[in-house]
Amino acid sequence: MRKILAVLVCVALFAGAVSAAEKKVTVEGFGAVVNGNVELAKKEATEDALRRALEMVMGAVVSAETVVENYQLVSDKIISKVNGYIKNYKVLESKESQGVVTVKVEAVVKESDLKNDLELLQTTLERMNYPKVVVMMAEQNVGMTVFSFWWGGAAAQAVQTDIGSAEQALTAALLEKNFRIVDRNALATGVKVKPSYQVVDISNQDILEMTKTLDADIVIAGKAMARSVGSIAGSQMTSTQANVTMRAINLKDGKVIGSASAQAAQPHIDPVTGGTLAIEKAAKEASKKLVSDMVRSWTQSLNNGEEYAVVVNNLADSVAMFKAEQAIRANKLVTGVLLQSFEGKTATFRVSFRGAANALAQGLSSEYKPVEISGKKIVIEPK
Repeated sequence: MRKILAVLVCVALFAGAVSAAEKKVTVEGFGAVVNGNVELAKKEATEDALRRALEMVMGAVVSAETVVENYQLVSDKIISKVNGYIKNYKVLESKESQGVVTVKVEAVVKESDLKNDLELLQTTLERMNYPKVVVMMAEQNVGMTVFSFWWGGAAAQAVQTDIGSAEQALTAALLEKNFRIVDRNALATGVKVKPSYQVVDISNQDILEMTKTLDADIVIAGKAMARSVGSIAGSQMTSTQANVTMRAINLKDGKVIGSASAQAAQPHIDPVTGGTLAIEKAAKEASKKLVSDMVRSWTQSLNNGEEYAVVVNNLADSVAMFKAEQAIRANKLVTGVLLQSFEGKTATFRVSFRGAANALAQGLSSEYKPVEISGKKIVIEPK
């Protein structure tokens, strides 16, 4: 009997722990009826309600736990991982009025999962020291014949001197997540723009060369374009569509650590204003995925270490090569070693290390002296 009671107590405690990690909320969501498709509008309204449920719970978690100062850090996760946070839901009520469907949804949100993601994102950004970002977005709105971009030639820069809608939306999203943005005035004075760089689709290598003198960690490069697709039947409204693409480049090694694209449509009586709003909407959507990609890449890097090329010169034979490999593996912060090549007296290893290049070279200094340390390459030789 005591055993049965003990089991029942454990089950009760477990059930209490589960319920404490979940929260039931009731929210409303909205969806516009397009071309008389009420069912599609109801589906969109339900998805809108689920997102609102997550935002409500997220705000409660932050207020109660003080997990982060700015809970928008998890906004990109909300969009891409709704089903991961919602345990179950049911539509309590649905109604249509003036072309808008409103649904009332009761949803059970997995509060503990949401809190874990908040903590992960905040911790990752802190460990990366809130990276400094250069934004390079080229933009062409409705009515423009060429792209406008700050690193372009006179023709490109003369089209629009103000910051474009895509750059504004991206910058706002990054600042919201505590990234540090390199000032546009500093870019104008601190970057030497060669004629070969003055193109919309600038290469990663040219970006590295152009920004090498700047105090920055990441460059986000991309372009945004809006076009009019004609008037909306029965109205004076014009429909515009925008496409935005962007990629994040690590200035330490030139690797792309995230990429995103998004499309958006916007009706408006003025095509140019509609294009501006469509670009802004698409840029916001793309920035969410891009930040998610970057955080995922950094988390992996922080957990597994950065990858370095360690070149060991003046090795007498294969035994000396093996000893060099063992010396590298002996470092507790090394998470992986792969022999890439061994030719003549030189061995090249790919080494994953949780730290900076100087620290890796210092860890080998008792047996090997550093010859060169540059970026992700370390050259050493036996003492």
